[in-house]
Amino acid sequence: MIVINGKSYRGGSNISIKNGKVNIDGEVVDLSDSPVIRIEGNINNLEVDGSIEVFGNCQNASAGGSIKADTINGTVKAGGSVKVQNLHGDGKIQAGGSVKIENKITGTSTTESDFDISKTFS
Repeated sequence: MIVINGKSYRGGSNISIKNGKVNIDGEVVDLSDSPVIRIEGNINNLEVDGSIEVFGNCQNASAGGSIKADTINGTVKAGGSVKVQNLHGDGKIQAGGSVKIENKITGTSTTESDFDISKTFS
């Protein structure tokens, strides 16, 4: 189960938010009343055309805007900045803005940014 902007949904391992339409595991849900998307729970794949906050684990994420997440386990691509509390695995972070990683846990993850990078790891 995941929570998006305070509302609970079953499943939620694959989420796509494009042109104001939200698709959760193949089911379209209405979030037209909220321009800010906040997800609570663990998800495998996330695609959004704006910015997103994930309070939980995220395997792979792609956003046209910024991404803020508790834990990233895979690959992250953002048109804006990326801020992550815990980075696991061998994924890659690509960002159009800054990248801030609080804790590098395991693996050989790399970061790329068009601007400054707060921390890089090899």
